[in-house]
Amino acid sequence: MSKMMYASAIRLVVGTICGPAARWSEVFSVPRGRPLMTSVQRRGERGTVDDEGVLARIEELSLEEFELEESHHGAALSEQQRKRLRTIEVQLDQCYDLLRQRRARRSAGLDPEGAGLRQPDVVENYLQ
Repeated sequence: MSKMMYASAIRLVVGTICGPAARWSEVFSVPRGRPLMTSVQRRGERGTVDDEGVLARIEELSLEEFELEESHHGAALSEQQRKRLRTIEVQLDQCYDLLRQRRARRSAGLDPEGAGLRQPDVVENYLQ
């Protein structure tokens, strides 16, 4: 699967779940490798995070994950690459959790800005 096809698939899936993806290109400006905590706020902090910003971060992380997984054809990932991949997986879980919180609050008639980024140990220990 090409990078462009993968990006389109991510937009389709997340857009179907979370709303239109047409505006992603307007907010897709988070630099590669930037820590999630500086891109999406922690619980209790107020700011300008919105669904489109979270979706943009999901797209960036998903593309980086894809590139890492595709970059090593036939060879194992280096320790640094494995650590980065694990970090990406945790950050994706945090972003999806934040998006679910925002949507749930909005559906309940509450302010979605009350949602916050949960710690990795919380989102990684959810039962599925």
